[in-house]
Amino acid sequence: MEETEERATLAPPAASAPALAPTLPATAERFELELSEKSATGYKGVHVSVEMRKRPFMATCAGKRLGYFASAVEAAVAYAKHKATLAMEAATLADNDIRTLEDAEMLTAADLDSLGIKLGSRNKILKAVKEAKPVLPTVGAMGSSMKSLLSMLPAAPPVLGGNAPSPPDLERFKKVFDFGGLDPDSKAKRDRLYNCWDLNGNGYLSLAEVDSSIKVSLISDLKSKTEGERLWKKYKKSYIRAFVDAADASPQRRSAGYVSLPNGRRRQVNEDDYVTRREFRLLVCYIGIYATMYELFSLIDGGTEGVTVEDDNRICKSEWDLAMPVIHSAASSWAPFVALLAAKPESFNVIDANRGGYIVLTELCEWLENGEKKADTEMGKLLGVGE
Repeated sequence: MEETEERATLAPPAASAPALAPTLPATAERFELELSEKSATGYKGVHVSVEMRKRPFMATCAGKRLGYFASAVEAAVAYAKHKATLAMEAATLADNDIRTLEDAEMLTAADLDSLGIKLGSRNKILKAVKEAKPVLPTVGAMGSSMKSLLSMLPAAPPVLGGNAPSPPDLERFKKVFDFGGLDPDSKAKRDRLYNCWDLNGNGYLSLAEVDSSIKVSLISDLKSKTEGERLWKKYKKSYIRAFVDAADASPQRRSAGYVSLPNGRRRQVNEDDYVTRREFRLLVCYIGIYATMYELFSLIDGGTEGVTVEDDNRICKSEWDLAMPVIHSAASSWAPFVALLAAKPESFNVIDANRGGYIVLTELCEWLENGEKKADTEMGKLLGVGE
């Protein structure tokens, strides 16, 4: 009898459901929740299950059951996250001129894999996104202190080497991420891509999300999984440097956000652990800058171009001395860093900050970065944001 009464309390209202309550939350966990007067719960994609007493709210999207939840808001958040994932997949397809169900039907599993996408049903993905606009995380407005810092930066990111040709791989890599300017096209691309890169939809970019999104972007733009993965692996060591510098750029806010853990709980996070929307432009610029620094490092390490079996991820004194002609050539063309232009054999001891007898990537990057800051170059201003 008690069980019957409890299930009765969980049963959905009659067909003539009352109007939506004005206090029903429209946002949660930085997501816009889709309200619906036609739904008994008030949220699109959220239904009541009389069979589940502890978690009576079920979320479904595009024919997929997303699970059961203790509250309608939690279920609505799951629906919004799934919609954001669908939108990201559809955006990648659209970038490759695949915009309709008819286009998708022509794709094979190998075609999708070459784009870095693994879809259970391509038609279902496109249909879901076609029927509803993408649900984008709502990120707080930029703080005034960050605005003033960014207002001092050049409208376009500094172009290393001017018109001098970079090494072919570096040239192709940087071209994919050439949207760090303040022109309308670059702004629009960043606005769209931030939500695509934010894979879990919490409003923050983790290092894992940035790494994965760089890989997908390379595969998508180069239209080759083989080439995209090769360049992604080649410059992988530079991503963490770009990420850390961008994440540290803006002043820490009083209110921290939250991330979802595998066990379903949420953990409060420090914004310096992640890249926020207001730091995304810096991240895009830093990706190109630190990839250039890594190209230089790998050119000196082992005394050969690119990454080879002779490389050990550190530069010894003999490698530095032998690379002087290469260093001066790079400094006068595709890597005109201020410090590099004045590089000498004796510079080795200055760069080797910990006196370990070797130069590691971090030490080379800091030496080049400090040179730009001291000279107050455009790049130095960009790299010094937040300091």
